[in-house]
Amino acid sequence: MRVTGLPRRMVLAVVGFLAAMPTGAHLAPAEEESFDYYVLDLTWFPNYCRPDRRHSHSVCQDAANRRFTVHGLWPDYQRGWPENCHADFRAPSRDLLDQYKDIMLSYQQGAHEWKKHGSCTGLTPQAYFDLTRQAYEKINIPSMFSGQGPAREVSASAIKQAFFSDNKGLGPEGMSISCHDGYLAGIEICLDTQLNFVSCPAIASNGCDASEIKVVFPN
Repeated sequence: MRVTGLPRRMVLAVVGFLAAMPTGAHLAPAEEESFDYYVLDLTWFPNYCRPDRRHSHSVCQDAANRRFTVHGLWPDYQRGWPENCHADFRAPSRDLLDQYKDIMLSYQQGAHEWKKHGSCTGLTPQAYFDLTRQAYEKINIPSMFSGQGPAREVSASAIKQAFFSDNKGLGPEGMSISCHDGYLAGIEICLDTQLNFVSCPAIASNGCDASEIKVVFPN
């Protein structure tokens, strides 16, 4: 299977997504952490639930009209990234994560994201997921992603330009596109701790630059 421009942590994230289990709440403040910027990773949900991918997750039946959903909000360094910073942190409660089920795939995904990435932010679970929602709501999704019906072929440059046009301050070194077998899988956008757009060459240079990317839409 050919994979192009997938986020660097996709494989490990999938493993964690399947393995994460609820273990109760732990809302004590984390120790202050230091990092350079956040990466907001958005999954293109119609591709995640393509029939030929055989996903059995109930979210594919329960939210058929979703578009971009949050994979995660990741603290990053200019080179590398922190992860699993506090092994003793338990997963956030289901009641807490239920507040964000409109933007994330599942409780298991949210619990995994907190353990691996949120624990490195210096935020409590509530503050981390509130910030994740704020980051998600900051992004203006171009109208080219509002359609329905058959897949369409679009260039990476056209996708980027649409995001640049609709998001003032977002530039070529501030985002990347991920592709999976020629299909749009998602996008990554870099933000500072105040959620302003920032440059992140290491992320931007790692993306998919194909001239033809298939974009799946809900039927």
